[in-house]
Amino acid sequence: MIRGRLLVGVAFVAAVASASVAYSYAAPKRYEATARVVVHPIPAGDDTYAGIDVLREAADEARVMKTAAQYFDTPDVVGAVATRLGLSTSSVRDSLDVHPLGGSNVLLIVGKSSKADRAAQIANGVQQEGISHETASFQAQVGAVLARLRSSPNLAAQRRILDLEAVQGRPDPTLESLSTAAAPSRAAWPKPSVVIPSATLAAFGLAALFLLLPPLLAKSRPAPSLDLTPGPGPQDEQRERDLAGAAKRFDERVAAVTAREQATARQAARLAARERELAEREVALEQRKHAPPPKPEPVTQPEPAAPTRPGAWRIEDLERLVGERGGEHPDRIDEWRYFVHFLREHAALDGTLPASFDYLIEETFAPIL
Repeated sequence: MIRGRLLVGVAFVAAVASASVAYSYAAPKRYEATARVVVHPIPAGDDTYAGIDVLREAADEARVMKTAAQYFDTPDVVGAVATRLGLSTSSVRDSLDVHPLGGSNVLLIVGKSSKADRAAQIANGVQQEGISHETASFQAQVGAVLARLRSSPNLAAQRRILDLEAVQGRPDPTLESLSTAAAPSRAAWPKPSVVIPSATLAAFGLAALFLLLPPLLAKSRPAPSLDLTPGPGPQDEQRERDLAGAAKRFDERVAAVTAREQATARQAARLAARERELAEREVALEQRKHAPPPKPEPVTQPEPAAPTRPGAWRIEDLERLVGERGGEHPDRIDEWRYFVHFLREHAALDGTLPASFDYLIEETFAPIL
């Protein structure tokens, strides 16, 4: 009886493991592509954009990033991307995930699809449409404030007019494209290294329950009352010995099953740790796979090394790098020139840039640094 249940349990575990392997390699693939946007909230004390709805610094940075993420998940943005790609609005919304990168001012716009190139198209389309919609709203508000200020003769109004005229025709200063999405080479789901161990571990648990539950229920039933007045006979003594032997064998089997479950749990923990390590490596590779390898620099004209201390970047160094090496990357030189123009507003009198821009400079200008 016990042997039969054991065979059934083994067959069940084997069947579940086989099914998980088949599912891992035969299930429809799901690809994910990520575009990135940098959020630059306006300082709380800056009144240049008073009366204009822009992102401003706040004590709760998470709330600011959540508000910025909502700009890319509006019906107008999703509808425009759906029309451009020839898809339904609901399918684009179901294939979109916008969330902040933990501990930073970067938004991740993730497109999902059964096709790698379509996932990248969704992410890039939402990034472009979101920035375009916010820029249009920003320029409309700038125009309305300028019209109101030009009717006021006071000096403060004239100063604000000059400041706002400088940003006319420019994008929303709080949102900036950091990188576009590329078609992924590997599917995000299913992952055999996750599906197979998880399904097998669950099957082990169910099989152990199937093996242990009937004996435990039988043990809990009350023993029938016996008339012991005449005293136990030889048959009763033999029955007691048989029952004692069966109970011992049952205890040994329970101990063996428990030891096997513990070993399986340890193996699952190792697999989970390995999966986390692989996921971290995958994120690191995703961030670096678009950066071309640096070309060897001529011996006669060595480039200066990047600053090694925070806040040591100078606007003149970035202009020189773009002028000398930007031609090697014609698809990005316009982006770099705009970024240098943007950073010039934040440079000190000696040309140095704040340390808070180090991460963005090293990420954006990586191919020519």
